[in-house]
Amino acid sequence: MPRGCDILGSVRAAERQFSLLSLVCSRRAISFAEIREVMPEAYDGDPASARRKFERDKRDLHQLGLTLAYDAARNLYAPPVDSLRRRRLQLSGAEAAICRLALALAAADPRSPLQADAAGCLARLARAIAPGPAAPPPPVHLHHPTRDVEPDLPDQLRRLGTAIRRRLPVRFTYRREGGGPRRAREVEPWGLYARQGRWYVVGWDKGRVAQRTFRIVRMRQLQVEGLPDGAPRFERDPAFDLAATAARPPWDWNVHAPVEAVLRVGAEVADSVVRGLGGDARYEGGVVRRTVTNANALLVFAVERLPRVHPIAPAPLAEHWESRLKRIAERHP
Repeated sequence: MPRGCDILGSVRAAERQFSLLSLVCSRRAISFAEIREVMPEAYDGDPASARRKFERDKRDLHQLGLTLAYDAARNLYAPPVDSLRRRRLQLSGAEAAICRLALALAAADPRSPLQADAAGCLARLARAIAPGPAAPPPPVHLHHPTRDVEPDLPDQLRRLGTAIRRRLPVRFTYRREGGGPRRAREVEPWGLYARQGRWYVVGWDKGRVAQRTFRIVRMRQLQVEGLPDGAPRFERDPAFDLAATAARPPWDWNVHAPVEAVLRVGAEVADSVVRGLGGDARYEGGVVRRTVTNANALLVFAVERLPRVHPIAPAPLAEHWESRLKRIAERHP
């Protein structure tokens, strides 16, 4: 028999079984003779073949956990009340953690068609899981091409992921790209992303009263404020677009007023530097000029292109560059 016929037969069997279940559930009890009267096309033919088809349907429903109750004294079939009743899930700690993670990802994605349902399921899942011995959740392993190799990075990503999903603020100390002292920050995290192998978190900096982006490996003493299962502590800006934020290069982050950065570059790499910087970058007279709002971010860009790129203006950027070159030379005599 062609495979298409097998598929069609399976569809018809499923439709017949659904109709049978609906019929039985709509009444207190019903005999097989009454079932045949109401569903003549489903169980047509002689009584023996109709009975065999009916028994197959009962078996298939039983395998799905829907067993028709049978009253032998009256020869009647009753709705499968016990199997239709919602039962408590028997999940291990690891299984429950995986379910929560999958639901949290769907609930946090505004583009997901399951966002609203997933948010409700998260609350119901906690009530549906049968109590049992507590088990530690399995570690969440993240695989992504990355240049950030700090040993604390996986734990930091896990903490920040929890804070973003549960809308809990975080506290940490942070050192900016150009160096300087570490400063305490309190941030309402909105999203995580990776760009060119580096991980970032973006959110509302409560001290600066502005949206800010932080490179995660520069964060220390990261703490999540609030309970993981407690009430949310903030609301995200509805206009926030993580994809658009991730597409912005670091030198366009709003750290300071716009300034024109000047890089001396070799002629052989001028085109690639202009393309890499984007925006209003332009090459003229042996230098590339580009308006930026985070001049220190250009240091990493320049280090990766040593010795063909050299920041020379503005003065603070040039000074940080010289300091970085000295530190590099000291580490690699």
